[in-house]
Amino acid sequence: MEEVKAGQWLDSVHAAHGVGCEKCHGGDPASTDPVQAHRGVLAPANFRSPINPANLSDTCGACHRREAFAFGKSLHQSLVVAGDRRAPTCVTCHGSMGDRVPTPAALEARCAACHVRGSAREDYPALMRRAVETLNQLRERADAFGPIVAAIGDRENRAERTGMIYDAKDDLSEAMAALHRLDAPALRQRLEAARQRLDATAGVWGTRTPAR
Repeated sequence: MEEVKAGQWLDSVHAAHGVGCEKCHGGDPASTDPVQAHRGVLAPANFRSPINPANLSDTCGACHRREAFAFGKSLHQSLVVAGDRRAPTCVTCHGSMGDRVPTPAALEARCAACHVRGSAREDYPALMRRAVETLNQLRERADAFGPIVAAIGDRENRAERTGMIYDAKDDLSEAMAALHRLDAPALRQRLEAARQRLDATAGVWGTRTPAR
């Protein structure tokens, strides 16, 4: 099992950026002695462990600040702190060693594991899937404007359009935070704001607009 986990880490973005075991588990990465290397490492069940479910948002937040802070304000995190073992944590959707970003379909399936048909929040899985699909589409659209904006000869016009795209991307970042916070109204609001900004920017080029 440990070899499987290590293999997942080797193929991960964490490994590519030099984020080693000690960043989450503690210990001494400079030591070659197994005892010294693992000194201070606590089991996940220990409430003081950085990877205890209740502490994961703080641990992940050392790098993923906005998302972890948002998740820390969510009902899910409240349930985790209360000791509800069914409550999802960061690793529920993103994994631990493999640090994946779930696809919209995978996220829907994960949500549906708890929010089943007939439950009070049965619409959440489909809502989250559609939100992530829209978020991804708007991100691609915003990125597609880059070469077009760069080609604008008029400096003032180019600066104005660059600002509009920047604002749209900021809306998308806030939408991602709302997604982690499970704030559906704010999520819809930010996605719509980003869409409107991109539509306004698109009107400048007419048929030359990126087709999303």
